[in-house]
Amino acid sequence: QFRNRAALLRSRIARENRRETIEAFGPGPHKVLFTLILPNLPNERFEFIMEMAPIDLMPHTVHTFLQQVHHKLWDGCTFVFCAEHILQASPMPSDLNPHADLRQPFYENSLDKVYFQEYSQEYPHVTNTVGISGRPGGPDFYINLVDNTDNHGPGGQIDNILKEEADPCFGKIISGLDVIEKMKNLPTTDYEFDIFVHIESARIMGSSLKAEDYLKGNPTF
Repeated sequence: QFRNRAALLRSRIARENRRETIEAFGPGPHKVLFTLILPNLPNERFEFIMEMAPIDLMPHTVHTFLQQVHHKLWDGCTFVFCAEHILQASPMPSDLNPHADLRQPFYENSLDKVYFQEYSQEYPHVTNTVGISGRPGGPDFYINLVDNTDNHGPGGQIDNILKEEADPCFGKIISGLDVIEKMKNLPTTDYEFDIFVHIESARIMGSSLKAEDYLKGNPTF
């Protein structure tokens, strides 16, 4: 009975998030342009493009992430961690803004976590896809550097209470893979970057003014 009610709630959240995303940002495919400053090349700018999963497959997670980007919550955050299998971003300050409180705006906008661990078998954690870290997930996200379908898909994290849950996989890198390679080659200590990679900005590409108009009276939908 409890599982049935939880499933119903998840389906209703997903349905409403799909509708709200289409009303605000169009039917997609939705793309986000990231602009980075690498610590070894501070006078240059590097870009990659992330394309969201189809809205019909991952409506809640795509909706949450696009809201974060729309509110510019990833501006000033960093890529902090590079293991052999993932490259992770987090609301942590870089040397360019060492005293910034970057996590609080996520909480203030109720965008610090996904409401449930959404997952689609049609959109697994293959190489260059993007997942949400944590249980419950967020706000940290990571780029899969290898095929992590088994480790981050359903049942992959054996320490979690709900064994069937998975990390949401909600996007993929479609341009700028050379930038990902540059980050992979930066020096780390125990997988943490010696100097964090600064995210100068993240912007929804091709978004129209209707998003701004729609969100003015409803900032978190």
